[in-house]
Amino acid sequence: MKKLYSSFKKLYLQEVPAHGLAAFRIFYGLVLLCEIAQMYYFRHLIFDPIPYLETSEVNFTPILIVWIGVIICLILGVFTEYVTIINYVLTLITFSTFKSFEYHLDYSMTGINFLLMFMPVSQTFSLDRLITKLRYSTLRVEFKPPTKTSIINYYIPVVIGVGLVYFDSIFWKVASPIWLGGLGFWLPASLPFATYVDLTPILNIKYFSLILGYITLVFELVFLFFIWIRRFRVLLLIIGIGLHLGILIAYPIPWFALGVTSIYTLLIFPEKWGKFFKRFVSAHPSLVVYYDEECPLCNRTRIVVKHFDLFNKIVFKGVQTFAHEEPKLFNISDGLLLKNIHSLGDKGSIYNGVGTYVQICRRIWFLWPLSIILVIPPFKQISELIYSYIAKSRFRQVCNEDNCSVEFPTIPPNYNNIKLLSNLRVIDLKVMFTFCFTIYCFFFQSVCILNSWGIINISKKINLSEVRNKISASFNSINGLNRTLFGLTSHAVFMDYHFRDYNHILAVQYIDDIKRVWLPIVTSDGMASSYNSGRGWVNWTFRTMGPNVNMKSLSNGLLKYTAFWAVKNDVNLNNAQFRIVAKQINIPQHWEKDFLRKQMDNKWIDAGRVYWINKEFKADLVDIEKI
Repeated sequence: MKKLYSSFKKLYLQEVPAHGLAAFRIFYGLVLLCEIAQMYYFRHLIFDPIPYLETSEVNFTPILIVWIGVIICLILGVFTEYVTIINYVLTLITFSTFKSFEYHLDYSMTGINFLLMFMPVSQTFSLDRLITKLRYSTLRVEFKPPTKTSIINYYIPVVIGVGLVYFDSIFWKVASPIWLGGLGFWLPASLPFATYVDLTPILNIKYFSLILGYITLVFELVFLFFIWIRRFRVLLLIIGIGLHLGILIAYPIPWFALGVTSIYTLLIFPEKWGKFFKRFVSAHPSLVVYYDEECPLCNRTRIVVKHFDLFNKIVFKGVQTFAHEEPKLFNISDGLLLKNIHSLGDKGSIYNGVGTYVQICRRIWFLWPLSIILVIPPFKQISELIYSYIAKSRFRQVCNEDNCSVEFPTIPPNYNNIKLLSNLRVIDLKVMFTFCFTIYCFFFQSVCILNSWGIINISKKINLSEVRNKISASFNSINGLNRTLFGLTSHAVFMDYHFRDYNHILAVQYIDDIKRVWLPIVTSDGMASSYNSGRGWVNWTFRTMGPNVNMKSLSNGLLKYTAFWAVKNDVNLNNAQFRIVAKQINIPQHWEKDFLRKQMDNKWIDAGRVYWINKEFKADLVDIEKI
């Protein structure tokens, strides 16, 4: 253990560029934003006992709105220290309450959202970095926050959010006839209810489909061991992203696919991010801005503009130092140059005042719309009045013998080297905490693995089932806590029991005297529709429906989905009728050509009606299992 800790500490103390963490923050934040935005749209379906008619005890609308705002702050990298804590608390408030709408991504996001509280994800490409620059810079010295971080910040999220998930999952898959037969990709993609795209041309390539299943098995088996070896990381990155983009295309769980893909960005070598971004940096700036070096406001403006000038299209030069070197400015007096900010374009055009800011906005991509607004009346006149007022009122700190001493700016304290004990620094405590947490996660994920089919089968063969049962039972309470706090749980995904005996697909039609409308749950082909995505797909496919249909669960699900759809589409629940139709399908035991289309071509048969009369629900359904 001592040798392991020493290696871990060496890894922790290795500093690398932090640009990759910023890319991860933005990518992951966008995926999380999409997940919560989808949750917001379906909030009444998810949280209300009867959507819109009987609301939940807790109003989740303001909670989700706040959460969306928090995620936007996270993406922008502003107040990150606080919003990551709020983000984690909201994760616990929502994800931990899910039962029928819980799905696999919740656990990965719980773990990642916990880690975000400790990761320096706003060190680069963030508003926090700009705020730090402004706080500690002086008139003559610009503070540049560090851009390096521990490489452990790249490893831990991949290990917790992906590696342990794969490692647990493989112990389920090695005991699965589906996966051992190479059908892990082909079978779900060949069942209409488990996909929303007809991939028959790909599925008909037998050995390609089977190889994808076997690649997934091998990949999950070796991933946790190979991510520590640098020469394998590119291969792991390519295969991992490829597999999850395949999930994005084939299965109705887009945010799961993109969420894991965002974590994979951390496998990109940290130093490569800097080289990648440099490709977009202009070697020849197209705008030179001349600013008053003795004006604190002008200096702060320079810092702000350069922070957002990611492509280096703008260069700032002090009037006092450089104006006399530019012939095109010789005809402009020093007083006028100091009064109004001037700039010189790459074609020799001279701009001043608001005109300079228009040119600046045109060179910063997300401010380009503002450059148009600033030249349109009456915004042009208003902006000129505001600029004129600020130019007259700004403070200038003119250098004289009283205030021209050398400045020593205040810089943020480095707490890492503070001694807590004679042989213990803050950095040592951080290493110990991170190491212990990592070992903790490995240990309790291993405990979860005891419940996998692979371990259960092995324990039976060597007559240790009773021992396994006792060990597993002794950790039940803490396993529940770990699942809630860190997302540590079993990962049985796309297993045999999900599909065995799943021989019916149900769809819902709204009918009235004029039209018949398919609810966007299942399409007329039997494939997943817009309501049937992410946690909605898991709820409808395995909780409302399922391999063996529970008529009570089906009735409750139809109540929720029909009520939600009706209110969204202005259908009066005082008198509404829905037709339930069923399609019989087969579950294959081996690869078969055109299997998906054969199932899609099966005929729909009537399975009953559900009614809303005076906002009361009534179901008249046949026993689905007897069809």
